[in-house]
Amino acid sequence: MLIPDDLHAHFHDSALTLHRYDARGRRLTVHIEKEIGPETGIITFHNVSFVSILQNFSGDAIEARPVGELTDQTWSRYSAYPDALEPDEIAFQIVDQEGPTHLVVAKSISYELCPENQN
Repeated sequence: MLIPDDLHAHFHDSALTLHRYDARGRRLTVHIEKEIGPETGIITFHNVSFVSILQNFSGDAIEARPVGELTDQTWSRYSAYPDALEPDEIAFQIVDQEGPTHLVVAKSISYELCPENQN
């Protein structure tokens, strides 16, 4: 399981906002508000090596696969060079409702609910 089940649940129609990118710590955090639930949380990408993401967008789906499974055509959309990546890194593709697909390459992902969701 590359993506936590609770993050996958009701991802469609979610609002995502770039929360913080710490290049030194190689950590990216994204705030997510799910319409169904409703539910808010923080997605954290750990050991990030590549980011192509907007500040704010509407999420439609999130997918994960090993970086080696992405095609040259996919990499060319991001002007990225996969040769510099490690084979155990994961390509997290976040499909935007407006059409583009955002890409984060990291070693892992976690999802935590915001305190207002916890009873």
